[in-house]
Amino acid sequence: MKATRLFTGLILLFLSPLGFADAPQNFQDFLNQWRVQNQITSVVIGVEDLKSHQIQTYQSGSLLVNTSQAPTMKSLYGVGSISKTFVSATLLQLQEEGKINLDNPIGPYFPEYPRWKSITIRQLLNMSAGIYNFTESPEFEKLESSNPKTRIPPKTLIDMAYAHPDYFA
Repeated sequence: MKATRLFTGLILLFLSPLGFADAPQNFQDFLNQWRVQNQITSVVIGVEDLKSHQIQTYQSGSLLVNTSQAPTMKSLYGVGSISKTFVSATLLQLQEEGKINLDNPIGPYFPEYPRWKSITIRQLLNMSAGIYNFTESPEFEKLESSNPKTRIPPKTLIDMAYAHPDYFA
């Protein structure tokens, strides 16, 4: 992990109906220590009291390395690879509803990428499609290092992958 890369965490916890009064009084100290031990730039935790539905927030660290800008519950965080779980669950629901078939090729959805026309949705989900990983491209590294906070459009990332040979058929 690069020292300059933003690495953040967002956690939502639900406490038992005991309420905030029974929450550990040194939770902030614990959170600060946990964040440092795990080398995480920032973390925000919202704790909901299930009786009153009040949310107590705790934060630790800074939004960017070597700054003092504290994170808040409204801070935006990159979710990285965990988004695969949500995409997979959504696609499985769509298959269950008969709206897609995981064994259908992606060609009709992405006609601008003819080399990938026979790849199936299932292969994408299993990460067995052989598509080049755009994060390994020099173009991605250049974009990311020039301004790490820039949002790169998904089509740009797909185009980066398509510009390189696939790992395998």
